[in-house]
Amino acid sequence: MNYRNLTFARGHVMDKFVHIELMINSIISAHFLGRVETDFVVNILNNEMSSFGFKKTVLKQIMDERNYNQEFQNLEKLNRIRNLFGHGSLNLRKGTNIAAVDAEIWFLDPKKVGQPADPAANLKTFDELFTIVSNWLIKVGKDKGVPYPE
Repeated sequence: MNYRNLTFARGHVMDKFVHIELMINSIISAHFLGRVETDFVVNILNNEMSSFGFKKTVLKQIMDERNYNQEFQNLEKLNRIRNLFGHGSLNLRKGTNIAAVDAEIWFLDPKKVGQPADPAANLKTFDELFTIVSNWLIKVGKDKGVPYPE
């Protein structure tokens, strides 16, 4: 993947992951307050101190994670890929100029030292998991009374 495509892919992953977090925030709000309360979501759940890990832990408690093991594994993998796109260092695999159209750039994954990660393969996995996870969260949200457009 060249730099231009990687830039677009990074934006795509970040944007999609925001949707996942908004769904989780809505589920948490509906569970504890009986409705999606904008002030609670904005001021508490979107506060910089409310990490994704914190919200995931709350969701696990709400859902009883033992019954949703695969779903939470998918959510965690989605987050790892999001972190790779958000924080991964770039590795020029082909070419001499990172900005060249024919350059091939991979990530250096801090979780897998010495094993560069292919952004195209990770983007494909992210998109597949996004569909699975978002469908699950929509179902959970509907069960909690979160209004979704039909």
